[in-house]
Amino acid sequence: MVTITTKPASLAPLLDQMQTAAGRGVAWILAQQRADGSFCDPDAGVGAYYKVPSTLAVAGEWRAAHRLLQWVAEHHLTASGDFRAPERKAQEPIHESWPAYANAWLIQGAQRVGRWDIARQGMAFLQTLQLPSGGYYALDGDTQFLEPVGTSWG
Repeated sequence: MVTITTKPASLAPLLDQMQTAAGRGVAWILAQQRADGSFCDPDAGVGAYYKVPSTLAVAGEWRAAHRLLQWVAEHHLTASGDFRAPERKAQEPIHESWPAYANAWLIQGAQRVGRWDIARQGMAFLQTLQLPSGGYYALDGDTQFLEPVGTSWG
């Protein structure tokens, strides 16, 4: 866990509370991780964990992030680099209509802990979602539209 070392005196109690709360949050996340690195059954899709690698990385829990990313590579990552494997569809419809979002979070998490093998595969897939404007698309039914969240990371 990263420790805040320089604190303005007036903010010190609040920063200490925030640090304690963050530590409890990370401990809770780690307690949910299974022995195989997962947080859910493979059929649950990306919705149960897509932000967790980044969270673990910024908390300094790289080993736990690596274990999860290895599980993701084995169970969800397709040959094309999509983390939403067809047989592992996300249970939340937003992950199907906003394909860049969860993929971008997982790529970011993989980059933070040096899993370039996974990140590069994901980036290759993300490029297939890129629009001529440079942004990334989301879907409204079969209609593509510029997706602002993933685009802002692009």
